[in-house]
Amino acid sequence: MGNSLLEHLRRVVGRNFGLHHLWQDGQHVASFSSEGMAPQPPAELWNRVEAAEVRKNARVAREVLVALRAELSPAQRRELTQGIAQALADRYGTAGTLAAHTPDREGDQRNHHAHILMTTRRLEPSGALGEKTRELDDVKRGPLGTVTRLQANNDRRQLTADRDELGAVSAQIIDIEQARAAVREVEMAGKTSALIIEKATRIAVSEAVSGALAAVRDEVVKP
Repeated sequence: MGNSLLEHLRRVVGRNFGLHHLWQDGQHVASFSSEGMAPQPPAELWNRVEAAEVRKNARVAREVLVALRAELSPAQRRELTQGIAQALADRYGTAGTLAAHTPDREGDQRNHHAHILMTTRRLEPSGALGEKTRELDDVKRGPLGTVTRLQANNDRRQLTADRDELGAVSAQIIDIEQARAAVREVEMAGKTSALIIEKATRIAVSEAVSGALAAVRDEVVKP
């Protein structure tokens, strides 16, 4: 593997090139390939990529840098990164390596991003490297549109999920308020019942006292 590609892979992916998936220093690394093709370990893939080129100044990899929303969870960022890489591989018939990075401790803590390194050649069904993906050299026809579309779709899905969650929370709040109102009604009914009982008791006592006094008066005034 050439020194320039090796150093770039070490900077972007890390030194452990032998795994399909790994966690290392706050980043997620994974291999990807077009549909129906088995992902290859980075070292194996990129050595084959360089061996397929004849010219010394040939481009052997294409890098796509993807900004990831800080509001997403780590699992959502991994899913989005892998989804973008897989969509690019399926569309253009390529393979590669991705690395999702977390922000540096001293840097902007919103700087979640991913590096997607793609082969510049399509993979044949046999696994051999075939023709160049010339259409990706054109800025207008390149991967930017695909990445933007996938990010927009993800944002819409996230917005829908957030809206559904907000609706569920609102429904719970309404239920709680209804329950509180019912409790207040019961409490008011209880207070009203207590007042009625207290008033009836006072009336009964008053009537009983009045009756007793009348009986006493009758006894006193008897001839």
